[in-house]
Amino acid sequence: MSNPVAIAVGNSSWLTAWENMPSRDDTTFCFSLLLIFCLSFIATLTSQQRSKPEHSLDPVPVTHVPPTLKTPAKDESVTKRSPPATPSTAASVHRALEPVLYTLPTEKSAAPMHCEPKQAPSGALADKVMRDVKALRAAIEQRKGGWRNEVRAEAEAQLDDFSLARWVIGQFPVPPQDAFEQAMKWRVEHQVAQLYREFHPLARQQPGASERQRCVHGHFYGGIGGVARDGTPYIIERMGKADFQGYGRQRNGTELMKQAYIAHLETLTRCVRATSAEQGRLAMGIVVIDTSGVGPSLVWSGGVAFVQFAAKMGLANFPEGTEEVFLVNAPGIVARLFGIISPLLPADTAKKVKIVSAANTRAALEHRIDRSQIPTFLGGDKSEAELGFPGVRPMPRETPFALP
Repeated sequence: MSNPVAIAVGNSSWLTAWENMPSRDDTTFCFSLLLIFCLSFIATLTSQQRSKPEHSLDPVPVTHVPPTLKTPAKDESVTKRSPPATPSTAASVHRALEPVLYTLPTEKSAAPMHCEPKQAPSGALADKVMRDVKALRAAIEQRKGGWRNEVRAEAEAQLDDFSLARWVIGQFPVPPQDAFEQAMKWRVEHQVAQLYREFHPLARQQPGASERQRCVHGHFYGGIGGVARDGTPYIIERMGKADFQGYGRQRNGTELMKQAYIAHLETLTRCVRATSAEQGRLAMGIVVIDTSGVGPSLVWSGGVAFVQFAAKMGLANFPEGTEEVFLVNAPGIVARLFGIISPLLPADTAKKVKIVSAANTRAALEHRIDRSQIPTFLGGDKSEAELGFPGVRPMPRETPFALP
């Protein structure tokens, strides 16, 4: 599979256009990397419908396994999108998200999350996708007997139609059943459910919070923003607030923030899975990347390496989770850079990205999100305390955290 970020950076057309830019100072270069971050994030949570290789199921034929997972014809719809949910459905989605966002996780509730009902409503997914979902489920059922109990528990929690659809729609360098198995083993190895419980916003604010929890709560740069009018969950990334250099200065700080990022994506994934089950459609999230305060330090502070980690990890383990990306408070150079890069990208990728100036940020967000769900630093009414992640402070220099 071709990574859109690799295309943007490696294509000679991009390099030629970059060399011909009127101004190539540090700020311009910084914002080009920010744009690449945006595209990396899209690759993290969604894969494009392009040149998907035809992977067979297991090499040994099994009579009860449905037909091979194949690429749809060029003119065949891969997924049928349900009409946007009406405003009245937002309340029901809030109820569906209650256990994920608004309830302190317990050991039981932080375990691998099952979604009910497991069967998608008739017509919610294209016929081709449903056939592939059944084939993938059969392959998993055939294999899971040989997996460790913890891996099997992770897999069994994701056997509902909408969750499996993300794996058959997404693109991987291996067959979808192999990608699924690798991801379930990765989830156990990295204790994803435990990270979700440890770094949940409510857990980080409890009396007696650990040094790890306090460090993430005060200094990690992203979190859940709220819910859009149609019930779609959205997250915020405050790139200009991220202290990547400080993460590296703190003993085990970068590794801790990587774990926090895993928990961040797990929270969004649980949200879109719960929303899918509630609304009976393949729901995806909205990403808002705030460029306020981004400077040239993004280049040399460790931010690029962190982005590379996020893109690689997310693409392999959290497929098909992003519907739209807003790059807000963006200076004009970002739109110009995107104009150069976008012709090199798949159309589905390019149309997901909305470049929004500071003057238009609030209006653009209010088109999808009620003002009560937009934080004050983006022109809305929601306080930072309500977001669950505070002002994203720089890492301390004098009194570092005693991280294990």
